[in-house]
Amino acid sequence: MGTAVTKQELTNDIASFIGEGVHTALRKCCDSAASTRAWNAISELPPEEWSACTRAAAEVIVDWLVDEGHITLQAKRQKRGT
Repeated sequence: MGTAVTKQELTNDIASFIGEGVHTALRKCCDSAASTRAWNAISELPPEEWSACTRAAAEVIVDWLVDEGHITLQAKRQKRGT
């Protein structure tokens, strides 16, 4: 990665893209019984529960990327003036 990023920042970014990607894919391709069931189930979740699902998936992805040596994360953002 070109820019240093924290685990929390990367996890948040990936979770956001997972949520958007799944939503878009199901909305645009909801032409089978399975995709319709998935869309309906996700649509019925409260937003905070869907966010928890995408965050859990993002955490697994980030951990795998770090464990496999694909990325190195910045430990913590430094506060300005410290």
